[in-house]
Parts: sequence; structure tokens; C-alpha cells
Amino acid sequence: MLDATVELYGDGYYQSFVTSDPWSGEFIADVPFGDYTYSVSKACHETVTGSVTVDCNDGMGISVFATPAEINLDPTVTSSNGVLFATAANWDYTWVDCGNSNEAVLGATGATFAPSASGTYAVQISVDDCPMVTSDCVSVVVASGCTYSDALNFDASAAQDDGSCEFELATCPGDMDGDNLIATPDLLEFLSVFGTTCTD
Repeated sequence: MLDATVELYGDGYYQSFVTSDPWSGEFIADVPFGDYTYSVSKACHETVTGSVTVDCNDGMGISVFATPAEINLDPTVTSSNGVLFATAANWDYTWVDCGNSNEAVLGATGATFAPSASGTYAVQISVDDCPMVTSDCVSVVVASGCTYSDALNFDASAAQDDGSCEFELATCPGDMDGDNLIATPDLLEFLSVFGTTCTD
């Protein structure tokens, strides 16, 4: 593999080079005896790491064969209960609204995405400077209903409020002391707290 960075390090020792000859092989010479860690990396490929021990071996050297595999950005998206899941893990995600010219959804940058409105969505996946991949558009139906927990018709399964909430109204809003009669005691109760600054 051309243009891969090979690094060898351990106990204060460090050497590296970039591969340029995939046929006859390349080497690091005069490495002191000891235990070392190596890595082979290349843009858009998985980094390969390992360990090697350099000891007395009649000057034959130690061979390491490690070829980084190309990163697979799988654009598959699955859907469950109104939530979208990107199959590819640990990359950079941007969810887009297919019904709005693939406009990026504000704040939707994780591997999972729960749309707040029904529609069709896709994810764009990227890593470093590798080519970005985009998933197919996936349709999502977001359950709508009353999302206010104090409402009479609160719907715990609703993710989007549809304006249908119903609230119990007080039958006697001026009855401050709860005796089912609006009279002077109600006014006195109001006046006793008139002008008070509320802290909560």
C-alpha cells in the first residue's frame, strides 16, 4: 500500500516513514532490542496497530505485514417507532430533510435522530476528508396529539402537539376561598397579598 504512515515507538524510541515501494518492502534499521508498538495508517482506512519484540536474531530482522482496510461508511438507515438509526458507527453525521431540498436539520448530528415532524429524512456520513455518503430517504410518521401533561386529553405517545389539548376550567374563577360564593372574603384574601413580589 502506497502513502501509508508506518510508526514504531516504545520506551523513548520513535521512528516513522511513509510507504513508497509496495513491492520490495521498506524497513527501519538499527532498532535497539526491546518491545515496541507499531501502527500503519492511511487516510480513509482503518489504522492497524500491533506489538513486536526486537531481539537477537542473527541480523535477519523482523517482518511485519499489516494492510489497513478501507473504511466502510455504510449508509443504511433503519427506523423504529419514529426514530431513525444510522448503521455506520462513530463517524460524523448530518441528518437532512429530503422534502426540503436536503436541508440539514438543525442539531441533528448524532447516529440516531427522532424527527419532530412527519416527513422523509436521510443521513449524510463522513469521516476526515473521505468522500461523504448519503443514505436513501426514509419516511417517518410522527404521532401527533396533546403533549401537555396537565391537559385532560394528554397523549403520552404523541411526539408532536396538534393543538387539541383540553383543560378543565374553574367553574367559579373569582372564588378565592373555595366556599362556592364570590363575596367580600374573596376580595379581602386578594387584598391581603396585593403587591407581594412572587419569587417562584
